[in-house]
Amino acid sequence: MLATCDVDIGGTDFDQKLSLEQVMSLLGYRHLGPQQREVPSRVFFDLATWHLIHWQYLPRAISQAQALRVNYSDLRLHARLMEVLRHRHGHHIAHDVEQTKIRCSQHDAGTQFELSIVEPGLQAPLETTDLQGHLAALLARTVACTRSTSPAVRQPCGRSSAPCKRSFPAWPLSRAICLATSPQA
Repeated sequence: MLATCDVDIGGTDFDQKLSLEQVMSLLGYRHLGPQQREVPSRVFFDLATWHLIHWQYLPRAISQAQALRVNYSDLRLHARLMEVLRHRHGHHIAHDVEQTKIRCSQHDAGTQFELSIVEPGLQAPLETTDLQGHLAALLARTVACTRSTSPAVRQPCGRSSAPCKRSFPAWPLSRAICLATSPQA
């Protein structure tokens, strides 16, 4: 899916979505400032994306984030953002997002993002309904991608070049997609 439609449900996209929707609001994501405009969001998208986090630790990025202070009505949110950047907590937060997602999924129960590294006692809840809701849009993109490219993703089954005739009733697609399961000659 990643190569065809830029969808990576198992990793980057889902973790980024969870981070943005559940954690970054505690740093100012979607916060309305004094002029009733949202704080610019690039810093939050970068902090929610593993391979971009380190760029936010550069002096220029920290200076740009500091300049965002005038866009905040709640200066406590800005102070948290600056704490994350100045002390390089971005990767720690990304790791906690991943571990919290796994914990919630494995136990099928709500849990907390532990953010006391940013501020003592700071937490954000994650419920199973949150996981389902955030996953729904990504799954819809995957289903749409699969449907639009179905001839390309079908592969021959076994040694034959005939398309797969198996059905996957639990699969969330209206038609089966063949996954080659037997060894190729």
